[in-house]
Amino acid sequence: MFCFLNKSKNKISSEPVFSGSIEDFNLFFSGFCRNSVQKITRKYKLKVGSCEHCGISDIQLESAHILGKERKAIINKILSNYIQYDNVIKINLSKFEEEFVNAHKPIEQTIKILCKKCHTKYDSGITNSKKTQLKTINMNKKYFEYARLTFIKEDIELLSLDDRFTIYVKNDNETFSMTKKEFYETFSNVTKTKSYIRDGNYNYSRTPSKAYNFLVQN
Repeated sequence: MFCFLNKSKNKISSEPVFSGSIEDFNLFFSGFCRNSVQKITRKYKLKVGSCEHCGISDIQLESAHILGKERKAIINKILSNYIQYDNVIKINLSKFEEEFVNAHKPIEQTIKILCKKCHTKYDSGITNSKKTQLKTINMNKKYFEYARLTFIKEDIELLSLDDRFTIYVKNDNETFSMTKKEFYETFSNVTKTKSYIRDGNYNYSRTPSKAYNFLVQN
């Protein structure tokens, strides 16, 4: 859903605001973000001047996002800070564009300049190994940061019952730590929600009192 905020009655603001799911945002604005990347990397391509893999220079060069910093990953990370109730995000699109550009800095740590052939090989290598790599990362990851208290099914299900995980809630500057077993016992209502079962995540608009049994010092 795409809308505008009214500055005053019967007057439409020039500042566009998106309200909807992360999936919808990617559906409607993936092209916009792709074009933004072209603008961001135009001067950098000229500066590099050749393919960073094979060294060829007399051919059209392309911009490739480094593994783990793909365009969609950057988009989702930005949007995760604007989640409201029922996994709905609301964000000023001018603000999003500013954060999207800044997320590519320093550009040499985000973008590789490659020829088309090397770009295809690079993306193919990412595609083939990404699932295995991400699974390994998730299995080892037990510390998470969210704007609100959020439980991600994929991360929790990879843990053993006695494994402890920690969640830092940025909006409240509070940290909670619990085992997977304690999560199932205390937040059994969360595991039964459609949001957790179907969408794979559940977030509280306001931290419930029972969570404070697991509050730890920051």
